[in-house]
Amino acid sequence: MRKAMIGFGSTLILLLAVSAGPAEAAPAKAVKCGDTVTTTARLTRDLRCGALGLTMMPGATLDLNHHNLIGPGPRSSGTAIATDSSNPYYSGPLTVKNGSITGWPDVLTEANSLTVDVTNVTFAGNGYVIIGESLMLNVTSSRFLNNTQAASSWDGGQLTVSRSAFVGNGLALDTSEGFIVASGCVFRNNVSAVTTSYGGADLRGNTLTGNGTAFASHMVVPDPDVVNDTLIGNRFVGNHAAVLLGVGANLQGNVFTRNATAVRSVSAGSPFEIKNITMKQNTLTQNGDAVYIDTPVSLKNTVAIHNSGYGIYAPHATNLGGNVAYGNGINPQCTGLVCSGRPHSGPTPSPAPRS
Repeated sequence: MRKAMIGFGSTLILLLAVSAGPAEAAPAKAVKCGDTVTTTARLTRDLRCGALGLTMMPGATLDLNHHNLIGPGPRSSGTAIATDSSNPYYSGPLTVKNGSITGWPDVLTEANSLTVDVTNVTFAGNGYVIIGESLMLNVTSSRFLNNTQAASSWDGGQLTVSRSAFVGNGLALDTSEGFIVASGCVFRNNVSAVTTSYGGADLRGNTLTGNGTAFASHMVVPDPDVVNDTLIGNRFVGNHAAVLLGVGANLQGNVFTRNATAVRSVSAGSPFEIKNITMKQNTLTQNGDAVYIDTPVSLKNTVAIHNSGYGIYAPHATNLGGNVAYGNGINPQCTGLVCSGRPHSGPTPSPAPRS
């Protein structure tokens, strides 16, 4: 749900926190929309701007101080934070913290070759939020709500997010030829939560619910050395597609519940068949298809019960033991390996053929 924000004026005063020494501080300076921040700026009120909020140089810090940087609306034109990474006199991470940025078509969309640190910031009702080539983004304890696109990088960039929420966005996290690291986050009701192309991801301890696609990796060109995906200890609930694998992956200790598709990888016969998928200690219940993988996969302690489609379909599986499947809609309950069935019960009756 989008949180309404109300501005208190068209300009506000920013406090430039530039220390001249241990016992000195620069005097307060009025800063208006369109000004450039080279060191540190601190909002003292909500700031409503038109075409441009502020320009920040690499190494600068914007402390929103629990206030809101408000734009002209996501369907207008305007940029919340412009930057110039080509200036040789400025370097270091660009930092934004402690407040809200709302209603901008673009927030920080030219973050090329920058390191951007975000802490305790809510981005709500924007178009494109943080985007850049070779972008190194670090996000902690922040929220991305109802934006067109939350964060994207390409050409070697990395998106690292922790203890943050991504809710109601079109695309939450996306990278091409880069890497995504997400831990302790919530991804809810996004069209696509996490997607990678010709790259990799490491997702640990996240909850992904009600998304169109929760996680998808894609191979753009054949390359056996591409970085693989690691998904450990995540919960996938009520997504249309929970995990679509386009590169090798290690899935361990994840829980899949009520997804239309839980885990799927289809690459047999393609120029880049995936041959290095491992699944251990995953539980899949009440999904459509639980596991459908048509290339080599190693499975251990995988439990697939009461899914309406396939339990475990893995015709080229390596059985590492402890796999269980019963009560699923399509027989055999396991294809490609032998699984344990329902404890102390007879065989599961065959359902009507699926069209």
